[in-house]
Amino acid sequence: MGTMDPGVLFCAVGRKADGIRLASYALPRTDNGLFVETFGKVLRSTSVIDNPRAQFSVPATGDMMHYEYDGQFVYFVVCKKTYPVRVVSRFLAELKGLCESKFSAQELKVLRENGANSKLSNGMGGLLKRYEQLSNVDKVAEVELQVEQTKEVMRVNIDQVLAAQEKLDDLQDKSVTLKNEAKVFNQQSGALKNEMWWKSTKIWLIIAGIAIVALVIFLVLIFFVLLPFFIILFGILVQLGVIAAIQAQIEKVVNG
Repeated sequence: MGTMDPGVLFCAVGRKADGIRLASYALPRTDNGLFVETFGKVLRSTSVIDNPRAQFSVPATGDMMHYEYDGQFVYFVVCKKTYPVRVVSRFLAELKGLCESKFSAQELKVLRENGANSKLSNGMGGLLKRYEQLSNVDKVAEVELQVEQTKEVMRVNIDQVLAAQEKLDDLQDKSVTLKNEAKVFNQQSGALKNEMWWKSTKIWLIIAGIAIVALVIFLVLIFFVLLPFFIILFGILVQLGVIAAIQAQIEKVVNG
């Protein structure tokens, strides 16, 4: 799985009485200016007194902002919308404890703008780093992360099984397709064979028909043309024979 986006992005501490921002820290690549501006509005808002603990969204980024007001100071954090509120409350409590460990209440009352940054910067950065991944600070989140990782592994395994099944289905489909194509090929080859046989038969029938017609024509020629000729020729020969016989008789009578 890839690196998760940080859960917390920005934190700050301010004095409500005069709206002074005592310290703030933002993770790299976050909109520090927007968060600082929004924190300033929270410090100057009168509704903070009536609502010492609240959360609201940032329209520009879609993140969630949470604050707690203890009657003197406002503790502020910006996190992702899905970040659990129970963990946010723990973060704000630790942020307050960090301030109280570095400054007395009297010192915090007289500090100027960003006057606590030098002492709180490292600690606030460490808090953000530790809380940016839920699994570092929340057992429930750690279990949820493990569940998600297990689900991801199962999803990958299921995808692999489905992919293998899909390949098997594809092979089966291709096998059926090849079988059908072979069947069609056999049918087409049989039909082509029959067609070629019929064409060959038709050619031989045509040749036989032509031969029969030629034979008939030849017989007709013999019967109607050559036969009369032979009959006439035979008659002439017979007549010549008769004439020759008569002449022979005449010569015999003359000589006798």
